[in-house]
Amino acid sequence: MSASISNHSALPERRRTNFPGAKYVLPSDEIEGRRLTKQHGTIKRLLDDKLVLPPMLLSPGDKVLDSGTGTTVWLSDLATTVPETVELHGIDIESYLFPPPEDHPTNFKLSVANVTNLPIEWSDTFTLINQRLLVGALKRTEWPVALSELYRVTKPNGWIQLLEATHWEGGQATNQMADLVRKLCGSRGIDVDVPLSLEDLVKDAGFRNVHATEYKMVLGKSAGGIGAQHREFMMDLWNGLKDILLLTGLVSSEEDLSALLNKAEKEMEETYGACLPFFVLYGQK
Repeated sequence: MSASISNHSALPERRRTNFPGAKYVLPSDEIEGRRLTKQHGTIKRLLDDKLVLPPMLLSPGDKVLDSGTGTTVWLSDLATTVPETVELHGIDIESYLFPPPEDHPTNFKLSVANVTNLPIEWSDTFTLINQRLLVGALKRTEWPVALSELYRVTKPNGWIQLLEATHWEGGQATNQMADLVRKLCGSRGIDVDVPLSLEDLVKDAGFRNVHATEYKMVLGKSAGGIGAQHREFMMDLWNGLKDILLLTGLVSSEEDLSALLNKAEKEMEETYGACLPFFVLYGQK
């Protein structure tokens, strides 16, 4: 346990990646693995159960890359819908959450890699690239590099699809949590406003036929059971940051942070229009 944390509370420090230069703010442990699996289901429902968004079909021999694959949950879901001869590649800066080889399909190829420096032999390889929610992982200066690398490894006429969250829309407590996350990310060189300019960044990387859509994850009780699931999504996300917010001194105590989280959860439930917007983009090489 970190001494800084123990001075504030008994909250244990979560396991995080030790990949050289990584700035990722969320943990990499079993709890986070379960959160990522739930997150996939929540986002899939938000996207009307679509896994592939561009106007395309995957054919035998095609290759797919999932950048920031985590537990491989998106890749595993896709595997049930495509021919076994489609190669499914997943990369992440951390292999801790990868399933063991005996638990994934034979057409899986998982590796530890950084999207800012992909293997040179992958140039013009992938028919489809998927990347989601790296706004908390990549520094502002790394986004053009990452998108340039993704363009390089995309097959001519292949597609990229990206999903990123933007700013929570709620009340005072929600805004306080958003400000804490902004400060945490900013201390690591991460700009949480990048999704607002992502469409231009994708075009600057060379992609054409770029299509962008905003989806809103409604958080209020007016959305019924779906709203409750979405609030659970938010609370799971924020709880994953509790230890690092304490460690960095951005909050004074676990008690204060828990009180703020409880207030934000109630606020999300009761505030009409409370939501988390997502930008979803796809583009073609």
